[in-house]
Order: sequence, then C-alpha cells, then structure tokens
Amino acid sequence: EELGAKSVCSADAEQMATVKGKCDFIIDTASGDHEASHYLSALAVDGTFCVVGLPQAPFSIHPFSLIMSRKSVAGSIIGGIKETQEMLDYCAAKGIVPDVQTISPKDANHAMVSLAKSDPAVRRFVIDMSQLTPDLVVEPDAAIDPT
Repeated sequence: EELGAKSVCSADAEQMATVKGKCDFIIDTASGDHEASHYLSALAVDGTFCVVGLPQAPFSIHPFSLIMSRKSVAGSIIGGIKETQEMLDYCAAKGIVPDVQTISPKDANHAMVSLAKSDPAVRRFVIDMSQLTPDLVVEPDAAIDPT
C-alpha cells in the first residue's frame, strides 16, 4: 500500500491463498532464480503475469494454468519513450511511487553493503551526483574492504 499496490504476493503459501484469483496484473521483478508458476493461481480470469526481471535459470509454466482462465504471460526488458510515458502516467494516476533513498557518492560502499544484505528497509539507491567533487572520498565499509 505504501508504494501504491493494493496487494503484494510472496512465496508465503498462507499469503498466496488470500489472493487466489484476485489479481488482475502481477509484475515479476525478481532477478534471482525462482519458481514463477505458483503466482499464476493469484491471477483473476484474463489476468496478466508480466516478467521484467531476468533470473539466470528459466522457469516453466504449465499451459493448463493459462488456458482455463484465459491468463496471459507478457514480458519486457525496456520500453520506448511512448511506453515509458504511459507507465509514468499510470503510476501517477494510481499513486504508485518509487521507494528510493538518495545518497551522496561518498556513501556508495555503504549502499552496496545494504543491497547485498537484502535490507528490506531500502530497495533502491539514487546517487546524488551534484555532490560529486574532485576531492570527494568514498567512505570505506568493513564489509567490503576489511583492511
């Protein structure tokens, strides 16, 4: 809800049972290997499962899970200017906003450590390049460079 979604699906079987057949659209942004087919049960009739993440391993979907409820699978790596504008307009209309933390370039190592730990408090960092100066020193982080 904080990001504008009406629900969030996960691998948790109990949570997935509460959204069975209720989602019109699921966007799969996971870039790590995962089984995507179990999310199809959350789709409503004529629902779409859209893949935009790029896991290393392929996943399979049984055709029966698509045919019985006219479900669709779509994918996109990036849209052109028109598609990007449509996505931005849709997000603005639905109140969907990015969850970002703006950081100074000097904090890049700390951000990398947070991302590597899959810290749920931060999903994405934006580096404020206006703070980049010739004398800026990136702060070390012991998790990256223990020296």
